[in-house]
Amino acid sequence: MGKVSRYKIQVDGVTYRVSVEDESGEVSEVSRLQEPEQAPAYTAEEETPPTRPEPTGERVAVTSLLPGNVCDVLCAAGDVVSEGDSLLLLEAMKMQSPIYAPQNGVVDSVEVQKGDNVRAGQTLVYLI
Repeated sequence: MGKVSRYKIQVDGVTYRVSVEDESGEVSEVSRLQEPEQAPAYTAEEETPPTRPEPTGERVAVTSLLPGNVCDVLCAAGDVVSEGDSLLLLEAMKMQSPIYAPQNGVVDSVEVQKGDNVRAGQTLVYLI
């Protein structure tokens, strides 16, 4: 047996330790580390629909940190977004980088489209 890499993976709330031989890629060991967590019991009546965040009235510009090419626009005017949601994908130096919403809000306007070249500091999306 050669060099072995060990990984922890989680499937459906159960954590496993998996050992894989580096040269052959063969799995040499799988062991369960943790039982699945019990999901809380609830009924459909207890669910509340998501609420649309109230616009703050302040228009927030989401800008590009680096020059690149817009390879995908993932939002549209009127979309409700949460902090951390991907708004678009920017490609720079052969790498795709998501542009994230800096806060909860509503997309007021999208200032770029797929295929556009953008410069550092350029406004991509406005949130309210």
